[in-house]
Amino acid sequence: MKRNEYIGILAEVLADMDAESRNEILEEFEHHFDEGIRSGMSEEEISEELGDPREAAEGITELSGKGDLSLKNILTELSSVFRTAGRNRYSEPETICGFEEEQCGNAVICTENASADMTISTGDRFEYVFRKGFNLFGPNDCRLNTEIRNDTFFLRIADGHGNLELTIPCCTDHLEIRNTSGDITIRDINLVSADIESSSGDVRLEQTDTERLRIRMRSGDITLVNVNALRSEMKLSSGDLEMNCCSGNAEIETGSGDIDISAHTGERIVISSRSGDIELETDAPEIDVSSVSGDIEVETPNRIAYIEAHSVSGDIDLSLKDPEWSAEFSTVSGDLENRTGKPERRSGKTLRIGDGNVNVTASTVSGDIKADTY
Repeated sequence: MKRNEYIGILAEVLADMDAESRNEILEEFEHHFDEGIRSGMSEEEISEELGDPREAAEGITELSGKGDLSLKNILTELSSVFRTAGRNRYSEPETICGFEEEQCGNAVICTENASADMTISTGDRFEYVFRKGFNLFGPNDCRLNTEIRNDTFFLRIADGHGNLELTIPCCTDHLEIRNTSGDITIRDINLVSADIESSSGDVRLEQTDTERLRIRMRSGDITLVNVNALRSEMKLSSGDLEMNCCSGNAEIETGSGDIDISAHTGERIVISSRSGDIELETDAPEIDVSSVSGDIEVETPNRIAYIEAHSVSGDIDLSLKDPEWSAEFSTVSGDLENRTGKPERRSGKTLRIGDGNVNVTASTVSGDIKADTY
């Protein structure tokens, strides 16, 4: 978990505390991050050391509920806890290791009241290494259980936090992950389907092939690099999405956060965003992109079946190589610009480009629209 995300969750849980006390407590945590970074730790390692921010907030709330503890005393307690963390950095956390020789078609990984960073790749068998993180506000009673049932390998992490490294055999077709919080990295895996849900934390897929990909996240970024999915469906409440050198039909829905897609190949891509900019480079002939308040940039080198691009308050910039397209652009208060050299006709705030049947449509309320060829 990144520093800003950790501090943000802590601030949210402590929202009922008076602002001055809350800010001083958050400054103590910021100072601990500064100290850890100076000692060579990453933000993720420091977050793991601190444990779940909700548990940390509960510990602080418990301290503040003791009548004899003033804010000064609470800060003193926190300083003592952070000094303990500094000593713990040089000791090894508890590690749980194991494996299963039995081959299964399905794998289900889930956390219950737990936070876990996960790295999953292909191996000869199900093999796991789980390193418990330090808990500054009490014991880390994290438990890990595995079982095989109905051709499915189950791995559950409960009541704590830590770091999981897992390999799954190449015969595994279906992977399902349900994570409360923590980063998820998947690399070098071939699957029939991958289904991922996470409340908070980043998700990264590299060198992965699957027929169906589904990702659902409340907060955190999604990064896909060299991922081939015949059909993918991704939904984010908040966080950025980045795709590079990926293929397949995709449906993407975001609340807030930018979308950056480059070197995408496929037949159809649909993107919907409430806020955040969208940059799309794809050879898909069918494109449907919409945003409420973000800018939209679309670049496509191949033939166009249709393009729909709509925004309420953002600008729209289209770079189109296919010569066989015609467009209709409309805006309420923005400007319309034709840089293509194609013939145009204007009527008020509507611009028609080209002489054929319209297969490119763009509209915005208060933004500008421009088209270019390359």
